[in-house]
Amino acid sequence: MFKENNINLQDNTFTIEVANLAEKMKLNGISDLLKTHLKKYGYGETNINIEINEELNNEIQEEINKEINKEVVYVEPTPPEEPKEEKKRFIPKDYKRPPLIVEKDNPNVVIGRTIEDKPIRMDQIATEQNNITIEAYIYADPDIIETKTDLKIITLKLTDNTDS
Repeated sequence: MFKENNINLQDNTFTIEVANLAEKMKLNGISDLLKTHLKKYGYGETNINIEINEELNNEIQEEINKEINKEVVYVEPTPPEEPKEEKKRFIPKDYKRPPLIVEKDNPNVVIGRTIEDKPIRMDQIATEQNNITIEAYIYADPDIIETKTDLKIITLKLTDNTDS
């Protein structure tokens, strides 16, 4: 950062020219470390004087002012593209969705049918099993993915405190 800066040594005082206040503050922060290294390399007790080079500072300030005063060009935003027509899933006119509640006379059935199978523990589930019955808690919000054909895939996070 300071490789190109002018450095002068006179009466055990190093005078370092910097371009701006930020560089001066940076050097002030490491001046004690610099003094330690200079003493280590044989310069003895030294002082460090940091001065801002006004010519460099003015050049930098002029460049900043030029950038600030540049004419701003407004570009008209492009209109959004027309949405593509999505293919709709073909559903025959005589299609009837199967009823969600199969057993209307049983108050314990919310959706579907009465479960007759005995639930098994989750830690006893083998990967080859297809239709199993478990009793578990949902412990996180479900992940719902909607496919292009409006099919919804729901992932539930379940636990029965033996496995999840």
